[in-house]
Amino acid sequence: MESSYSGIYTDMERFYLKNDLKPREPDLDEMVIKVISCPINPADKSFLKETLPAFSVPKAFGSIGVGCEGAGEVVDVGSNVDDSFIGKKVAFCQLPCHKNYEGSWRQHINVNKKFVIEYPDEAEYDDICTSFINPLTAMYILNLAEKSKSRAVIQNAACSSIGKMVLRLLNSKGIKVINIVRRDEQVEILEDLGANYILNSNSDTFEDELDQLIHSLEPKCFFDCVGGDCLETFSKMPKQSSLYIYGNMDTGSIFSFSNKELLSSRKTIAGISLSDFFENMGDELQHYYDIVSHDITEGEYIFKTEVVCTYPLEEFDKAIEESHKISSTGKVVLKPWEQS
Repeated sequence: MESSYSGIYTDMERFYLKNDLKPREPDLDEMVIKVISCPINPADKSFLKETLPAFSVPKAFGSIGVGCEGAGEVVDVGSNVDDSFIGKKVAFCQLPCHKNYEGSWRQHINVNKKFVIEYPDEAEYDDICTSFINPLTAMYILNLAEKSKSRAVIQNAACSSIGKMVLRLLNSKGIKVINIVRRDEQVEILEDLGANYILNSNSDTFEDELDQLIHSLEPKCFFDCVGGDCLETFSKMPKQSSLYIYGNMDTGSIFSFSNKELLSSRKTIAGISLSDFFENMGDELQHYYDIVSHDITEGEYIFKTEVVCTYPLEEFDKAIEESHKISSTGKVVLKPWEQS
């Protein structure tokens, strides 16, 4: 392993490149991974605003690494990890709430073996580097929808990478999805994916169309990653409905909801995060890993994410700017070992 390496850090005000980082010996349950591909996710960009939608970062950290997932090659392992993993191609996840968080936007990372998915040699790094954040969030959403026994759900930001994934997954399970978007071109994209219920929130007929769909489909779950005016939609939903908040794209939003309405309608509002899913699933995690990896390697395309373009790690500023422009199309991926 190289004697030093580079990575991207943030002080919550800016992102910057750190060189001459020293590799750390793996703990007992860790793998050391040479990172080949790491995507830019919305949660990564929100580090600058200290508004992480799913994780909390203690202010005491000061300067911390950035990034929550990626893919690469295992180059070393701790004593509780089988040596046969060395040389294997893997996807990995590391959340800011995890012990020894380093951030995936770097050339080397130490990751607990619980958060690693092994892939065959023929898998492409760019294809597998998005195996965790969106796919497992989508699985969590499916899990909650099935527990509610709802035959329909509502989601906003439906044309985002996670929104399209949720649509494909829930459609495959026979659960109807009311998709809310903000632009007409996004309606066309979702129609091509087989969506049957698409509403443009900026349309003059949005409220009437939403009322009709809620009346006919009776959705019991609303999955919100935007914030802002989500409560107006939630107030229209049937009794015993649940609003699950898993993101905050509208970072300035503050909302209130009537206690009387919550009590009388027996509705619930809850924040959910991927860290909850990891904790709640326990030994079942491998089952979900197998579902995601099989889908990606066999080309079933529920969990596959379109990679629009790639950038060397040192061009992270350009990469972040580009990721804002193509958020409805796919992901921008950083390549830590490529040169400008």
